[in-house]
Amino acid sequence: MANYVGKDVSIKLKRDLGIFQGKIIKPEVDSITINNVFHNGVKLKKFEAHVTIAREEIENITFIQVVDPVEAANRSVRNTPVTQNTSPKESEPQKPTKSPPSFTNKKPNQYDGNKQQHKTTRPIPIKSRNTPNYISSSAPHSKALESQLNGKRNGNGNLNDQGDFDFESNNAMFDKKSIFQEIEAETNPDKPDLVRQIGKPEEKYRHDQNILDSMFMQFKNIQLEFKPKQEYTTDEPGLLIPSIPQSLRNRIQNLAASHGYSMERQIDFLARGATELAIQLLGGSRRFSPKNLHQWPRVTIICDEPYNMLKSEMGLCTARQLACHGVNVMVFVKTATTNPKESKELELYTATGNDFTGNVKDLTPCDLIILSVSNMNQNSQIVRYIQQNRVMVMAIDPPVMGVNPGEINIRNTVIPILPLDDIHTSCGKLHLVNLGISNKFFKDAGIKYFPIFGSRSLIPLHLKA
Repeated sequence: MANYVGKDVSIKLKRDLGIFQGKIIKPEVDSITINNVFHNGVKLKKFEAHVTIAREEIENITFIQVVDPVEAANRSVRNTPVTQNTSPKESEPQKPTKSPPSFTNKKPNQYDGNKQQHKTTRPIPIKSRNTPNYISSSAPHSKALESQLNGKRNGNGNLNDQGDFDFESNNAMFDKKSIFQEIEAETNPDKPDLVRQIGKPEEKYRHDQNILDSMFMQFKNIQLEFKPKQEYTTDEPGLLIPSIPQSLRNRIQNLAASHGYSMERQIDFLARGATELAIQLLGGSRRFSPKNLHQWPRVTIICDEPYNMLKSEMGLCTARQLACHGVNVMVFVKTATTNPKESKELELYTATGNDFTGNVKDLTPCDLIILSVSNMNQNSQIVRYIQQNRVMVMAIDPPVMGVNPGEINIRNTVIPILPLDDIHTSCGKLHLVNLGISNKFFKDAGIKYFPIFGSRSLIPLHLKA
């Protein structure tokens, strides 16, 4: 084997690891060591490196003819063609580089000066646990070779083999016209010159979703024997609620009371609706959270009649139910009365631990004021207290003309049975409360009634234009 020392060879490796070219310095049975190494036609940075290649990794060895022995250090030799089963790029002759001369049959002065030359960059040393054991180095420059081999294995290849991406040619390959035609066919199915390739997917419905469209109808669930003065609508489309005179509403309540549905029970239902509305106005569950103990809601309820009169009983019952929700309540009510009627509402309210007063000066600031009054005009002290607090004002079945119009701005009002005729706009937004009165008593009063509340016990009313 000593006869091969000093010979120039081209060694093709297996597993697509490329071609190594150099001078033999140590031939052995199981390996071969070369120096002045070129890898895929590119001279290594450490040109004096010794590269040892194992026999099992060699696919083919070809001896190279030296063009000029004098210039052995910078010789130009021809790369003998070898059979390769990889990509066409590897079967083509390598392009010449500026620093190391390529292996070729031509002389150096026969190169075309217009051809681009390889520009090599210093490879980045990369530590890899998967470095092949068939490659060993006798010099520190072996890291550069390992980096190149790692790049080849990872699919990156030699950096010099990668050209710039041609965006223009790639864009020309994109058939934009056909794509736009498909998009337009999807968005414009009515055009006669376009055919939809994909049918419309079958629409699916939930178990609680109505499949058949219902025809909108303007129907009247409540009909009177006479034409109402006003009609109101709710959030439910098509539903109309007529207004009735005060006498007709009193008749309905009296008919229910005569059959056992007493006024005290009716007041409880009305107060329940007023309590629900008041809680909403105070902020609902957010305001009643334990995190808001520092700003717990306070409510003042004003009654202008003695405690045993109808309006005062409405206010006291509402105060009791609010107190049962934890609201701090103060009631303004008179205790002196000439009416012999017995009433337990004041006693039930005081059992909650909240207080009442008959002096306006004892009223404290609050978050909501509820009026349960029968007189349209209140005394100046009450008006002044309401104006100074500057909070929302709510009313329970107030007079139809409001309470001190122009001085007291009522935001919300709760009313029972059906709305009364000629309710003034100063009463604010109307809310109808379901008292649970049977249809029979409406029919006996001359009203064709049908339940209108649905799943709620309190519904908003909007005056029909």
